[in-house]
Amino acid sequence: MPFLTDLADNLRAYTAPDGSKLTVVEIAGWRARGYAGWGLTSADGHMYHHTATAKQAFNFADAPTLNLLVNGRADLPGPLCNIALGRSGTVYVVAAGWANHAGPGSIGGGYVNVGNAYFIGNEMESSGTSNDWTDDQNRVMPHVGAALEQAYGGPDFIQIGHKEYSSMGKIDPGFKDMDQVRDSINDLLYNDPKNEGDWLAMATKEDVKDAVREVLNEPIKRQGGEKGHTSIIAETAWKTARDNRLESKVNTLQRRVFHLWQDWHLGVAGRVFDGPVGPLVRKLGYKDPDNRAEVFKDAEKKEWA
Repeated sequence: MPFLTDLADNLRAYTAPDGSKLTVVEIAGWRARGYAGWGLTSADGHMYHHTATAKQAFNFADAPTLNLLVNGRADLPGPLCNIALGRSGTVYVVAAGWANHAGPGSIGGGYVNVGNAYFIGNEMESSGTSNDWTDDQNRVMPHVGAALEQAYGGPDFIQIGHKEYSSMGKIDPGFKDMDQVRDSINDLLYNDPKNEGDWLAMATKEDVKDAVREVLNEPIKRQGGEKGHTSIIAETAWKTARDNRLESKVNTLQRRVFHLWQDWHLGVAGRVFDGPVGPLVRKLGYKDPDNRAEVFKDAEKKEWA
C-alpha cells in the first residue's frame, strides 16, 4: 500500500493560471503517518469535508482542529485526513497514508465502503452550521483540487464531497455546491479563462452577435429523426411553422362548431332545446370574423331563443 510521500511537493509544484502558488505547511511526521501503518491502495480521488469546528475557535487559530485531525478522538483514531485547509487558505499536510475520513458509502455502486483506501481526505475548517467559508478558502479550494488532480490522476481523478459519497446522511462540506467546485477545477486545468476574457474584452458587439449566430447555426444530430443534420435555428423555425399550422386548424374547428351550434340554436329545434353545446361555446367566448356571435347576442336580447 503506497504512502503519498510526494503529497507536499505536488501541492507546492502546482502553479495557478495567474501564477500564484499554494501555501503548504507540513505537520511533523506526516510522511510516515497512516492509520495502523496502512497506506492507500491508490489515489483515485479527493474527498472534501468540513471540520464542524465551533466558530469561536477561529478567533484563536487558523486551523484549530489540527491536533484532532492528527491524533483522532476516542471513537475514531487518527489521522482523520490527509490534508487540512485552514481559514487563511493554508494547506496543512497531515498524513501520507490511510486516514479515517470517508466512512461507509459509495459512488454509483463503486468504491463501496472503501473511501479511505482510495481518496485523499481534505478536512476544511468550517462550522458547517452556516456559510462561514472565508474568501481565502473559497479562492484556494479549487486550486487544491486542481493540484491533486494534476499530480495523481488527470481528467479521471474523482472530486467528490463527503455528502455525495456517504450512506450515513453526512452533509459536508456544508454550503458548498460541489458541481460548482468541479466546474472551477475544470476551468483551471482544461479551459483557458484568461484567453476567453481577453477575447471578450476586445470583442465588439457585432463579434458577440456573430459568435452567437455561429453556435445557433451549428449542425446538431437529429435524435430519433431523419438522417442528416440540422441546426437550432432550423429546428426552431420548423417547430414554429408546425405550431402555426396546428393553431390554424384548431381555430377553424372552433369556428365550425360555433356556426353549427348557432344555426341549431336560432332554428326551431334550438328554441325547444338548447342542449349542452351552447353553454360550452358561450364559456369559450368565441368570436369569429363574421360577427355572428354579436348576431346571436342580439337575438338573445330580443328573446328569440
